[in-house]
Amino acid sequence: MVRKYRNKPVVIDNIKFDSIREGVRYKELKLLEQTGAITKLKLHPRYPLICGNTPVQIRNKHGIPRAVFYYADFEYRDCNKNCFNELVVEDVKGFDTANSRLKRALLEAHYGIRVRIIR
Repeated sequence: MVRKYRNKPVVIDNIKFDSIREGVRYKELKLLEQTGAITKLKLHPRYPLICGNTPVQIRNKHGIPRAVFYYADFEYRDCNKNCFNELVVEDVKGFDTANSRLKRALLEAHYGIRVRIIR
Protein backbone atom coordinates (compact mmCIF):
# COMPACT_ATOMS: atom_id res chain seq x y z
CA MET A 1 0.00 0.00 0.00
CA VAL A 2 1.32 3.46 -0.91
CA ARG A 3 0.80 5.88 1.96
CA LYS A 4 -0.48 9.36 1.28
CA TYR A 5 2.57 11.21 2.59
CA ARG A 6 5.08 8.37 2.04
CA ASN A 7 5.60 7.87 5.75
CA LYS A 8 6.60 4.41 6.95
CA PRO A 9 4.82 3.06 10.03
CA VAL A 10 7.04 1.63 12.77
CA VAL A 11 6.45 -0.35 15.97
CA ILE A 12 8.53 0.47 19.05
CA ASP A 13 7.87 -1.05 22.49
CA ASN A 14 4.79 -2.74 20.96
CA ILE A 15 3.37 0.72 20.11
CA LYS A 16 2.50 1.57 16.52
CA PHE A 17 3.66 4.96 15.24
CA ASP A 18 2.59 6.47 11.91
CA SER A 19 6.17 7.32 10.91
CA ILE A 20 9.78 6.58 11.68
CA ARG A 21 10.23 10.23 12.67
CA GLU A 22 7.44 9.90 15.27
CA GLY A 23 9.06 6.72 16.61
CA VAL A 24 12.42 8.47 16.94
CA ARG A 25 10.78 11.33 18.85
CA TYR A 26 9.13 8.78 21.17
CA LYS A 27 12.57 7.33 22.00
CA GLU A 28 13.91 10.84 22.72
CA LEU A 29 10.98 11.62 25.02
CA LYS A 30 11.36 8.29 26.84
CA LEU A 31 15.00 9.19 27.58
CA LEU A 32 13.97 12.65 28.82
CA GLU A 33 11.35 11.03 31.05
CA GLN A 34 13.94 8.60 32.48
CA THR A 35 16.26 11.52 33.35
CA GLY A 36 13.42 13.47 34.99
CA ALA A 37 13.46 16.33 32.46
CA ILE A 38 9.81 15.56 31.62
CA THR A 39 7.03 13.66 33.40
CA LYS A 40 3.62 12.16 32.63
CA LEU A 41 4.36 11.27 29.01
CA LYS A 42 1.16 10.35 27.16
CA LEU A 43 0.99 8.89 23.68
CA HIS A 44 -1.66 9.92 21.16
CA PRO A 45 -3.81 12.07 23.48
CA ARG A 46 -7.07 13.26 22.01
CA TYR A 47 -8.95 16.49 22.61
CA PRO A 48 -12.56 17.10 21.61
CA LEU A 49 -12.76 20.20 19.43
CA ILE A 50 -15.15 22.84 20.72
CA CYS A 51 -16.24 26.12 19.16
CA GLY A 52 -17.64 28.48 21.76
CA ASN A 53 -19.48 26.05 24.03
CA THR A 54 -20.54 23.73 21.21
CA PRO A 55 -18.69 20.52 20.36
CA VAL A 56 -17.64 20.45 16.72
CA GLN A 57 -19.38 17.64 14.84
CA ILE A 58 -19.41 16.29 11.32
CA ARG A 59 -22.04 14.10 9.75
CA ASN A 60 -21.30 10.86 7.98
CA LYS A 61 -22.93 9.88 4.67
CA HIS A 62 -26.02 8.70 6.60
CA GLY A 63 -26.42 12.04 8.36
CA ILE A 64 -25.30 10.74 11.75
CA PRO A 65 -23.21 13.32 13.63
CA ARG A 66 -19.94 12.44 15.36
CA ALA A 67 -17.59 14.49 17.44
CA VAL A 68 -14.36 15.83 15.93
CA PHE A 69 -11.14 15.37 17.87
CA TYR A 70 -7.60 16.68 17.68
CA TYR A 71 -5.20 13.74 17.96
CA ALA A 72 -1.74 14.83 19.05
CA ASP A 73 1.31 12.60 19.02
CA PHE A 74 2.58 13.33 22.54
CA GLU A 75 1.65 15.15 25.73
CA TYR A 76 3.91 15.61 28.75
CA ARG A 77 4.89 17.93 31.57
CA ASP A 78 8.14 19.86 31.09
CA CYS A 79 10.15 20.07 34.30
CA ASN A 80 12.73 22.70 33.29
CA LYS A 81 13.66 25.49 35.71
CA ASN A 82 11.98 28.34 33.80
CA CYS A 83 8.47 26.92 33.54
CA PHE A 84 8.14 24.02 35.94
CA ASN A 85 5.45 21.51 35.10
CA GLU A 86 4.34 23.24 31.89
CA LEU A 87 1.94 21.16 29.77
CA VAL A 88 3.45 20.44 26.35
CA VAL A 89 1.56 18.97 23.41
CA GLU A 90 3.60 17.87 20.39
CA ASP A 91 2.86 16.78 16.87
CA VAL A 92 5.49 15.28 14.60
CA LYS A 93 4.85 16.57 11.09
CA GLY A 94 6.58 15.89 7.84
CA PHE A 95 3.83 17.73 5.99
CA ASP A 96 1.33 20.13 7.54
CA THR A 97 -2.10 20.21 5.89
CA ALA A 98 -4.73 22.95 5.97
CA ASN A 99 -6.98 20.54 7.90
CA SER A 100 -4.39 19.98 10.63
CA ARG A 101 -3.73 23.74 10.90
CA LEU A 102 -7.47 24.40 11.32
CA LYS A 103 -7.85 21.72 13.99
CA ARG A 104 -4.77 23.05 15.79
CA ALA A 105 -6.24 26.58 15.72
CA LEU A 106 -9.50 25.32 17.25
CA LEU A 107 -7.56 23.46 19.94
CA GLU A 108 -5.45 26.50 20.77
CA ALA A 109 -8.48 28.83 20.83
CA HIS A 110 -10.55 26.68 23.19
CA TYR A 111 -7.97 25.06 25.48
CA GLY A 112 -5.20 27.67 25.29
CA ILE A 113 -2.75 24.91 24.38
CA ARG A 114 -0.05 25.78 21.90
CA VAL A 115 1.00 22.70 19.95
CA ARG A 116 4.71 22.27 19.25
CA ILE A 117 5.37 21.04 15.74
CA ILE A 118 8.38 18.74 15.51
CA ARG A 119 9.89 18.36 12.03
